[in-house]
Amino acid sequence: MSAKRAWGQDTTVVLFTQGSALVVTTALAVVIARTLGPAEYGIFAAFLGIGMTLSRFIDAGLATWLLREFSRRSSTVHEDRSRRTEDGSLLSAAMVAQSILFIVGTAAAVGVVLVIGIGGGLLATCVGLIAYTSFATAAGGIETIFRARRRYRVIVWTTILEKLALLCGVLLAASMEASIVPIVAVYALVGGAKVLAVAVIAERTGYVAFQWVPPRRALALLRRSGPLALTSIATSLRRLDVTLVSAFSPAAGGLYGVADRIVTATYIVPNSAASALFPVLGNHGDQFGASRRASLALAAAGLVVAVVGVVTAEPLIALLFGSEFSGAVPVLQLLFIATPAMYLSGPVTTGLVTAGRYRDIYLITVPAMVGGLLLIPLGYLAFGIEGAALAVLLRASSMAIGLWWRLHATRARAPLPAA
Repeated sequence: MSAKRAWGQDTTVVLFTQGSALVVTTALAVVIARTLGPAEYGIFAAFLGIGMTLSRFIDAGLATWLLREFSRRSSTVHEDRSRRTEDGSLLSAAMVAQSILFIVGTAAAVGVVLVIGIGGGLLATCVGLIAYTSFATAAGGIETIFRARRRYRVIVWTTILEKLALLCGVLLAASMEASIVPIVAVYALVGGAKVLAVAVIAERTGYVAFQWVPPRRALALLRRSGPLALTSIATSLRRLDVTLVSAFSPAAGGLYGVADRIVTATYIVPNSAASALFPVLGNHGDQFGASRRASLALAAAGLVVAVVGVVTAEPLIALLFGSEFSGAVPVLQLLFIATPAMYLSGPVTTGLVTAGRYRDIYLITVPAMVGGLLLIPLGYLAFGIEGAALAVLLRASSMAIGLWWRLHATRARAPLPAA
C-alpha cells in the first residue's frame, strides 16, 4: 500500500472517530452553556483550560515520543513475547511518570487556588477538571500502541462510548438543575473509567504486558521525552486563552469560550491527519516531501473551513447557544480566519518530530505561545474580546510561518533522514 493511501485511510478512520466525538462534545458544550449561562460557563471553561494546559505538563511529551517509537518499531520488529514485554515496560514507565507529574501538578494548582482565596465549589471544580484532563492524557498515552499498529477500532469505540457517557451524565445533571460541581464530577468519573477500559483492552489483546516499573525508570523515560515536553507544554498554552479572558470578566470568558469551542472542534481535521501521519513518515523515504504535501493539502482545507465559518458564524451561534451568546459572533469569525495557519502547522510539526528536529520546533512554538499570553490581555484591554481573538490570529499565523520556514531550512541544510 502506498504511503499516501495508508495516510488517507488512517486519517479517515481517525476523523470518523473524532467526528463522532465532535457531535457529542458540541452537544455537551451547548447543554452546559445553556444550563450555566455566560458567566458560570466562563468559569467552567477557564478551569477546563487550566486542566488542559496542566495535562500537557503531565503528558511531558510522552505520548508523541511513544507514538514515534512504536511507529518506527512496527515495521522492523516482529510481534512476539519480547516485544509485548518491552512495549508494556515503556507504557508502564510512562504511566508511572505521569502519575508522579499528576501529583506534583495538582498539588501546585490547588496551592495556587488556595493562596488566591478560592475554595469550596470552585476548588472542587479545579481539581475535578484537572483529574479529567489527566485521565484523558493517560488514555491517550496507552492508545499510542494501537495507533502505531494502525488498529483504530479500540480507539473508535472507547472514544464514542466515553463521549456518550459524558453526555448522558451531563444531561442528567442539567435535568436536576445542577451547578458546576456535579457536572465536573461526571467528567472525572467518566475519564477514569476510560483509562481503565483502554488499559484492560491493551493487556487482553496481547499488545502489551503491563508491569511494575521503579520510579527511576520512569524518570529516565522523562529525560528521553524531554525535548518534546517543552513543545507540548508551549502549544498547550493556547488552552489558557479562555482563562485569560475570564480573568477580566467571566461573562466575556463565556462568550469567548463558546467561540473557541466551535473552532477547536474543527481542529480534529489537522490533529487526526497529523497523528495518522506518524506511522507513514516512519517508513517513508522522503519525509520532507510527504510533510510538505500533507501540510499544503490541510492548509487548503483550512481555507475552506475559514470561509464557511466566517459566513455562517452568526446563525451558528444563534442556533447552538441562543441570543444570550450573540456577542461571540465577531470572536468566532476572527478565530475561523486563523484556521488555515492551524491546519498547516500540524503536519509540519509531525515531520520535524519524526526527523528529531525538536530544537527547530520549540524555537518557534515557545516564543509564539508565550507572546500570545502577553498579547491576549493587551488585546482585550484595547479592543475587548475581539482584541483577544485578534491576538490569537497573530499567534497562529506567526507560528505557522515559522514552522514552515524551519522545515524548508532543515531540508536545505540536509535531507530529513528516513527512519
